[in-house]
Amino acid sequence: MNLILQAIILGIIQGLTEFLPISSSGHLIIFQKLFSSSVFSPVALSLVLHLGTLLALIVYFIRDWKKFLASRSLIWAIILATLVTAVLAFPFKDKIEQSFNQLQLVGMMLIATAIILYLASRYHQGQPLNRVGYQNAIIVGAAQALAVIPGLSRSGITMAFGIFSGLSSSLALQFSFLLAIPTILGSTLLEIQEVASAVMVSFWPLLSGFLAAFLTGLLTIHWLTKFLSLNQKNLIYFAVYCFLLGIIILIF
Repeated sequence: MNLILQAIILGIIQGLTEFLPISSSGHLIIFQKLFSSSVFSPVALSLVLHLGTLLALIVYFIRDWKKFLASRSLIWAIILATLVTAVLAFPFKDKIEQSFNQLQLVGMMLIATAIILYLASRYHQGQPLNRVGYQNAIIVGAAQALAVIPGLSRSGITMAFGIFSGLSSSLALQFSFLLAIPTILGSTLLEIQEVASAVMVSFWPLLSGFLAAFLTGLLTIHWLTKFLSLNQKNLIYFAVYCFLLGIIILIF
């Protein structure tokens, strides 16, 4: 398959799955396995496509940035959650990168994602919080550290543990989106040399994938914010999808 077409397909997959709670990294690994002739570095490709969805996130919420930045408590919560993630995940960086070739691990983690989403969809709480406190940030940041394992959805686990910590589903979704920004930027900086090398070798394919991830990501964010904000019980649909996909991977 033409490398540009392959990168566009992977970019569309990234744009569809990054903000849906179904693990974008897991889906990229699955489709790269299907594209047996792929010459892309799994880590570098994942980061380039994540940058495309990061740009989509920034552009989609461009009118809200003034409001976000005006909330010091929200900014500190994002910083705290990011630091917690970095402290817990960084020591396992090398092992995590090696896991990008383990399809069976992806299957097991998709099932784990399904269980977490199912519990979140049925979680009953009292009056939900209307602001993210430091305790919420620590819980979500710790959960995000686990999500560096391919197949364990970052958006899914951060939304779910946001809900478990007392946040409303809409606020948990918003916090998950905002937390993606420093997380993706930090991951890219850690692998900047590998990303730069990949771009030098495959500039046009990676650019095509980046743009595909950006455009698809915009559409996905719009749909998800309208869909999930209505009722957290909608997470059950994503749980079913992740469970079935995980079972299929483990069987075949």
